[in-house]
Amino acid sequence: MLIGFKCYCCTNLSSLPFIALGFGSLISGGKFTLEIYFQNLLTGLGDGAVIAGIALGLVLAYQGSGVLNFAHGAMMMYSTYIYDELRDTGDFVFPISFFGTDRVNLLGTPEKGELAAFWPSFLLALLMAAILGLLIHLLVFRPLRGAPLLAKVVATVGVFILLQSLVLLRFGTANETVRAILPTDTVTLFGTRIPQDRFWLAGIVLVTALLLTIIYRATVFGLATRAAAEDEKGATILGFSPNTLAAGNWVLASVVAAVFGILAASLSNGVNTVNYTLLVVPALAGALVGALRSFGVTAVTCLALGMFRSELSLLQIKSWWPDFARTGMRDVLPFLVIVAILFFRGKNLPSRDNFVDVRLAFAPKPRNVFPATIILSGLTILAIFFFDRALRLSLYESLTSTIIVLSIVVLTGLVGQVSLAQAVFAGISGFILGKIAIETGIPFPISPFLGAFGAVILGLIVGIPALRIRGIQLAVVTMALGVALGTILFTNRWF
Repeated sequence: MLIGFKCYCCTNLSSLPFIALGFGSLISGGKFTLEIYFQNLLTGLGDGAVIAGIALGLVLAYQGSGVLNFAHGAMMMYSTYIYDELRDTGDFVFPISFFGTDRVNLLGTPEKGELAAFWPSFLLALLMAAILGLLIHLLVFRPLRGAPLLAKVVATVGVFILLQSLVLLRFGTANETVRAILPTDTVTLFGTRIPQDRFWLAGIVLVTALLLTIIYRATVFGLATRAAAEDEKGATILGFSPNTLAAGNWVLASVVAAVFGILAASLSNGVNTVNYTLLVVPALAGALVGALRSFGVTAVTCLALGMFRSELSLLQIKSWWPDFARTGMRDVLPFLVIVAILFFRGKNLPSRDNFVDVRLAFAPKPRNVFPATIILSGLTILAIFFFDRALRLSLYESLTSTIIVLSIVVLTGLVGQVSLAQAVFAGISGFILGKIAIETGIPFPISPFLGAFGAVILGLIVGIPALRIRGIQLAVVTMALGVALGTILFTNRWF
């Protein structure tokens, strides 16, 4: 037992930065009292609950089908939009148009200033979430059942983009403000007032984690899922269908995410296509701390992440905080946790043996590359002179995207790695170019070269973890890096 306890402590050293940060923030000086620090910590339980809802779904999907679903935050977002539209207008919005219409009224049109009934809207949204999870499994990941993990990761990114695009087409770009569901009255705790909906959400998270733990340890469905996660062939011999188990877990994962997305939607300034989708990064951090197996550890870690992310928001406005880090530290924290877990744990993500082995499609060697390049390049040059302004701008964007895609060919095609931060590297290069051109006046072509050189330096720094972290782990790290850099650089006035 002592050896087991020692091993557990050694493999969970990643929690020490959280503890140190917590004590450091509570004892730090300044104009803020301990009550304000304490209030900010507990207020972050709401953020942590949303993260936990995504993370628990990640664990369910991974245990059920071996897919690390980068689109789980987008699935939460889509279900929340469905619920909000049902309550606001009584309409159920289809993902695509049927017979010239994209919606049908199911709950009647509410009176002006009123909302449709909660329970019908809530249950219909959960039903849609269940159908969404089932369709994603049947149409996307069941055909990829025996494919490499990296192929499945690329598919989840495709689902991510698809759901974002559907929301933009059906609901628009404006933030959707959702009416509160849980009680919002404040309670006094140790001299500070906290909205009680945070405690409700934290309690629901812990109860959900407990129920999922019981399901996976004491029911036939849960035990069969765990068996299939270890050995699909053995589970099949025992009479369990891995496809049926995976479908059930995808449905459950989607519903869990939808529940927390809907319950916590009123805590933010509004639901949009960004805030929920990018919360998959801290959710990945929480799920990795739980080794993509433990619901309890995952839930507690996510609640802690939410609390300390909230605390960082307070610390960033203090006078002694570095100016260059006034924004984005909330997203840097999950990135550091992910890197620490993957780098120092010293082993890959838990894998599963697939009963089916599917090979990737054959990619034939291209022919007549040089003549085709000459002809297409000539046509492109002519198009620049003859296209109007709008088409010319689209052509420039296409050419820029082509260059970025070439970097993926080098990284994935030649090295076998997957990076989800290539667009960030391009953005960093353009950002450096703009700063140099405006503030120093260095002319073309030197300034583009310096911008590219800055991106190269950043790429070398990011490539250091690739010496130890490869495959799907590197995809996780680069996605977290992309989110962190996007907020700490591109939204920071210091830069």
